[in-house]
Amino acid sequence: MKTRVVVTVAALAFALFSYSCGPCAFVTDEKACRSAYVNAPLLPKVQIGMTQDEVKKTLGSRDPDRREATTDSETWYYMSDYQRELMAKFTFVGGKLTRIEQVSWDAK
Repeated sequence: MKTRVVVTVAALAFALFSYSCGPCAFVTDEKACRSAYVNAPLLPKVQIGMTQDEVKKTLGSRDPDRREATTDSETWYYMSDYQRELMAKFTFVGGKLTRIEQVSWDAK
């Protein structure tokens, strides 16, 4: 019983240490960092001509980090590179993806 407790405590300590030393351990905006970390490998799979549902499914059904809409178009932004402060910008017209850009977080 004592060995099981020691092993459990050691496993928990390792898990906590691993989590805190991940790619977003020492950043000022952990949410943005984690979003970019999850999004980055999925973004290259998005292609012009996809529907909004197809893009969302490709990105793991995650909502955009930022969203803008006009009467003619809708634009979704997904964090893509935390260190360089970049977002992937997807512009949809008529429900289809017509443009893909990489922009600064500050760009709107």
